[in-house]
Amino acid sequence: MDKISSYGILSRIYVLAQNINLGLVSRNFHEISTLDSVRASFLIKKFGKNNILKFKSYGFVHFNNLSKRQGLVLKLLEKGSGLNSKSKQNLFKFSIERGWNKIVEYFLNNFLETTEEKFREIVVQERMNENYTELSISPNNNFKYYIPTIYINQNNGEWLRLAVYYRQMNTTKQLLNAHKIKPKIESDKLKAKILPHPKATIIDLSLKGSCDILEEGGLDLMKIFLLNGLERCFIDSIFREFCYRGNVKFTKFLVENEGYVFPNNSEYGLMSTRTVDRTDIVKHLLEKSNLVDKKRQNVRKIDKN
Repeated sequence: MDKISSYGILSRIYVLAQNINLGLVSRNFHEISTLDSVRASFLIKKFGKNNILKFKSYGFVHFNNLSKRQGLVLKLLEKGSGLNSKSKQNLFKFSIERGWNKIVEYFLNNFLETTEEKFREIVVQERMNENYTELSISPNNNFKYYIPTIYINQNNGEWLRLAVYYRQMNTTKQLLNAHKIKPKIESDKLKAKILPHPKATIIDLSLKGSCDILEEGGLDLMKIFLLNGLERCFIDSIFREFCYRGNVKFTKFLVENEGYVFPNNSEYGLMSTRTVDRTDIVKHLLEKSNLVDKKRQNVRKIDKN
């Protein structure tokens, strides 16, 4: 018997036996029992496709060890394990807090089919543009309508606030870039209207958490935040915090991009740096302040003329 056939038979036996101790019988059974794909089939058979991932608060109802197995949870999702709306929200929240980026990615790329009425209702409710992707065109006027499984701006940006609070830099990036996702929808000879993710709502973020993940993610992450509409007042706060921390890279970036920071923020930056010994930042801020003053003077001269 070849290895592939043997694997298939042993996997089938393990799943149908519904005895986890079967993994102790032989080395082959043990190796198979550790595979996420086989374990997922085992759990689906044992608890049912629509029950295994039932999630409440901070744990799985039927098999709590799933809380430690991102790969296994992902495999269960890929095998079609069902979740009601509440369980989806709870699992998504749990995944953000744990930094389960694969699960976050799965949900962000998952779009569900809905009715035209529901589709348009959501468009109106969320005040979003009806941007959609035409996957194929046919002579008839049949359409399929799709919406994101997860609404990323729930409770005015709760998911992003959580990601920042827990210093989950990669998850933060995923949420900020979600609006770029182009879902792969199977549509045979039909046109599909897809409601994309909106840009992430950025409200009430932790200042310390934001600066921590920005230092980890670098200027690329800062630019992603800016493209998502980071508010001016929060940019000002970030600027002062980086001055206080003595972060030359970010203070220079923000000062040199005058579109992002008001010129008089240099004064606040100088005040912040007085509490730390960072003469390099002080020097840069003073130089920038002088340039701003000269520009103002030139503008006044032009106005007078």
